[in-house]
Amino acid sequence: MTKIPGDLKFDRLMGALLERTVSFLGEELNASVLKTVASQTVASDPELRDMTAIVGIGGRLNVLVALSFDKAFAGTMYARMSEGLDIAPDEESLYRRDAAADLVNEIVGNCAAAFADVDEAIELSPPIILEGGRNIRIPKNAEYRGMCVKTDIGVVDIGFFGPREFF
Repeated sequence: MTKIPGDLKFDRLMGALLERTVSFLGEELNASVLKTVASQTVASDPELRDMTAIVGIGGRLNVLVALSFDKAFAGTMYARMSEGLDIAPDEESLYRRDAAADLVNEIVGNCAAAFADVDEAIELSPPIILEGGRNIRIPKNAEYRGMCVKTDIGVVDIGFFGPREFF
């Protein structure tokens, strides 16, 4: 069983990620947050939205963070992040995936200091991008918790997969 230090519990990590997500959405995408729905444990395998970016946080944490976007959010995010770029139509799918990867890297990477020790590096995995709504299986000794952020451009779910004792 992994021993998770008390100062790195779920609430601290979720608070840092929520704060950075709201900040990024406002500053970089010019989106207004309309409502956040509190963190909750999902009993069954969670349903992902139209596009999901997943990154692993290594070190003492060992959790996966998933940002899952509805179709409206994903489309607007792509349009705003690619504004001014000359992208060929046959490359749009690749750039949509890159935009989602950049977003999750920016958010998770910039709040990593909030849950890292001064003398310990936090490892971030390269993002994995999933497209199309689907369910994701929760491993046997793991738990999933999520929070929903509703904006004027669509919906973003912030989810965590990790060992039960982390939560």
